[in-house]
Amino acid sequence: MPSRGLDDVDASAREAFLGAASAAALLEADAREWVVAQFAMWRSASAYHKKFLLPSPQHMGTLAAQVRYLQHKANAQARRDRVITIDEQPAEKRFYVEERQLRGLARVQRRDPADVIADEPERFSREFLVHKGAWDAVKDVWQERARA
Repeated sequence: MPSRGLDDVDASAREAFLGAASAAALLEADAREWVVAQFAMWRSASAYHKKFLLPSPQHMGTLAAQVRYLQHKANAQARRDRVITIDEQPAEKRFYVEERQLRGLARVQRRDPADVIADEPERFSREFLVHKGAWDAVKDVWQERARA
C-alpha cells in the first residue's frame, strides 16, 4: 500500500496527526519512537482484552498517548536495567549452560565428568575450566585444539 501524504487524508485525521506531532514534540520524542510506543502499548492492551486492537490517528495525539509513550519508555528502561553483564553473574548462573553440557556428555558417554573434561576440554570455555579447577591439567590440549 503506497504511503499517502498529509494532504491526502481527511481533515480530522490531518488534525489528529498534527496533534500527535505536537504531543511528541512536547515530550521531545522521536516521531518513529512515538508511533512504535503507541502500537506496542495497544498490542499489550490487545493481549489483556483478548482481541486485536490498533491505534487510530485520533488516538495518537491525546493525553493518553503521552501516557502510553512514557509507560513504553519506562518499560524499555526497566528491561535494560535488568540486564547484567556476565562478569556480574554468580558462578552457578554464569556457567549453567556449560555445566549442563558437561553433565549431558557424561551421561551419554557413561563416563565421569572429570574424564569428559580431560578428553574433550575444547568443548568448554577457558573460564569454565578454571572454575572447575581443571585448567592446569588440560590447558595444553585445550590451546592446541583451539588453534586447529
